[in-house]
Amino acid sequence: MIRFATIQDAEEIMRIGSMYAAETILGSLSTEQMRVLINICLTNGVVLLAEREGKVVGIIAGRIVEECAAMGKFFEEVIWYVDPNNRGLGIMLFKRLLAVCKTNGCDGVSMWAYCNEHLEGVDRLYKRSGFKEVERKYYKTLQGE
Repeated sequence: MIRFATIQDAEEIMRIGSMYAAETILGSLSTEQMRVLINICLTNGVVLLAEREGKVVGIIAGRIVEECAAMGKFFEEVIWYVDPNNRGLGIMLFKRLLAVCKTNGCDGVSMWAYCNEHLEGVDRLYKRSGFKEVERKYYKTLQGE
């Protein structure tokens, strides 16, 4: 089942967010940093959850950018993660997100693709869904240098 998150889901969102951070370059995020990201999405964006047997197993969340001169109103992904045992629900989350964004009057959707073992599959999904690659991002950790 795919549903909108509520503030009552905060602990489950944090649990899923921690799993996400552990698998990506964001692994160094503290619990408080993850909480801030999720609160931004809950208050000024979209947070959808995937549930299986009453347990949250996935999330797709981001913020809505209202006024960007070049892009209009658009959704910007912050987190998209599904527990490895339930990865098939990820496409359901993605499709529901696109429908929600369209209903909310978004002119566009901006999604991330981290360089990991899922990159090729995500790249194919985005391209099949009509997305165009518009930039590549590079990241360097400065802590501990």
